[in-house]
Amino acid sequence: MVGNEYMYMAKNHNVLSYQIDKEIVTIVTDVKWYKFPKFKVLSELRDFLPVENNGKQLSVITPQIDGSVFSQLKKDLLDSIKKVKENAEYIPQASAINKNVKTLIDIAKTEIEMVKVMKQQ
Repeated sequence: MVGNEYMYMAKNHNVLSYQIDKEIVTIVTDVKWYKFPKFKVLSELRDFLPVENNGKQLSVITPQIDGSVFSQLKKDLLDSIKKVKENAEYIPQASAINKNVKTLIDIAKTEIEMVKVMKQQ
């Protein structure tokens, strides 16, 4: 189902992902998130009608966002600033860290732009 296009409630939906919890099944589409009770999900899935994609390649992009990575990155940057203030000899290492952080930011921006482009297709 993931990565395919379906018509549901008179709208075309690209299914991006799904999640099954104890009592709820969540289906994430490019239009809406649907939550169904487990006992109703089979009858609801019958209403998702496959749509031919006319040769269009569908892709799913899942940005990897991990709060702990960003928290650690922020901590490391603040530590670097403190070390530079205490000892000017640390400046070359802080510059290298700064360059790597800028690269990570550029990667995140690229992921965001890719998601925007995929939504437009």
